[in-house]
Parts: sequence; structure tokens; C-alpha cells
Amino acid sequence: MATRDGGAAADVVLFVGCRAGSTSTEHWRFPNRDVPILHIDIDPMVIGANYLTEVGLVGDAKLALEALGTEVQARLAHRNSDAVDGAVLAGRAKAARLAQLEPLANSLDAPIRPERVEQSLNRLLPDDAVVCADPGTPCPYFSAYYDVSRPGRHFITNRAHGALGFSMSAALGAWLRLHGG
Repeated sequence: MATRDGGAAADVVLFVGCRAGSTSTEHWRFPNRDVPILHIDIDPMVIGANYLTEVGLVGDAKLALEALGTEVQARLAHRNSDAVDGAVLAGRAKAARLAQLEPLANSLDAPIRPERVEQSLNRLLPDDAVVCADPGTPCPYFSAYYDVSRPGRHFITNRAHGALGFSMSAALGAWLRLHGG
């Protein structure tokens, strides 16, 4: 098996709070159906709804990941000597994605490229910025290029649910949450 960029396929895929619907999986092409799936979701009806699931964990995503992280950390010293470092692979994938972004983000073409808008927002928004987006065109660009790895940043969307107008109420809710309203 190989990924679309020619790299090796994953040994396992972990869905967290994800319905794994047609939009997020490119019409169920990725991940490959032969890859074992682990799925964490608070709604038991979501787990395994679109992919055969080897292990389903019903619970809060943050709590489940914290518990899983504790278990994994305890076992790292005992992993096989030929195990691949996932952080290195993720770093390579992120660097490749940024390399794709740069020429598009630096383009001075008109109309303005969405990647240029994303790069500008990444540079100009404060570290505690909360961005809310309606489903549709903004979602793939923000999902791909918005830098939420900076502590305090959040991206809120209701992708693929056809809820146009969602971002206004989400922004109001985020503001109230942040300002104690």
C-alpha cells in the first residue's frame, strides 16, 4: 500500500471526534480500507459508522487522548528498535505541506489567492485568535493552512453539515466564552 504522495501507508489510523464522512476522507478513499482504524468519539453512534473499526473508545476526546498518551508514554522505552518516529514523519509531512503553500501564498496574482489570505492571517492574528468559518470554501483552506499549533489559537467550523450561518453564532459563543459572558 502507498499514500497518494508515494509514501508508505499508515500502520493504523486514529479518528478523534471525527465522523470520517465523505468530505474528510475524499469520498472514503483515505485511509485505505485495509488499514486498521481506532476511533474515539463521545457519540457511540459515530464510531464505526463509515469505517470498520478495530477499536472504538466512547468518551471525551481530550480525556481519552490524555489517558492514551499516558499509556503510550509508559511503553515508548519498550518499542521495537526499528520503530519509526511518528514525530519525524509528521514533521516531514508538515514541511512538505508548507513547501506547497509558499509559492501560492506569495503569489501576487489577481484575484488574490486564498493561501495568501491564510498566510497573512497566520502572521497577523494574535496567538489567542479564534477563527470561526462557515462550511464551504473557507474550511479546506483553514483546515490545511491555519496555524493552530500556536498555543491559544482555535479554529471552529461545522464542516460538511450544510450549516451556512454557523460561523456567526460560533463567533458569538467563542467571544462569550473568552470574555466570561
